[in-house]
Amino acid sequence: ELKSKLEAEFKEHNERLPALVKAVDPALHAKYQLIKERAGGIGMAEITEKGTCARCGTILPERTLVAVKEDKFTLCENCHRILFSVVPAV
Repeated sequence: ELKSKLEAEFKEHNERLPALVKAVDPALHAKYQLIKERAGGIGMAEITEKGTCARCGTILPERTLVAVKEDKFTLCENCHRILFSVVPAV
């Protein structure tokens, strides 16, 4: 049952993907695709609560953390993935 549920969710997300990609700047999407190919299929990494890259564990400099908070396109200096931060719901 779990397998069927996951397969259905995967199919649903894949069907929505083309519309979502259209909303992204083409140059940014191209950069993401290149990074994803070079990084073993995972092109983005979340910043942990400790201020590290969740993919490689590198402690991120303050300037990098600030840039992400300002919604600037920012890469991890070690694994070169696009960094993002999840803002907690208020």
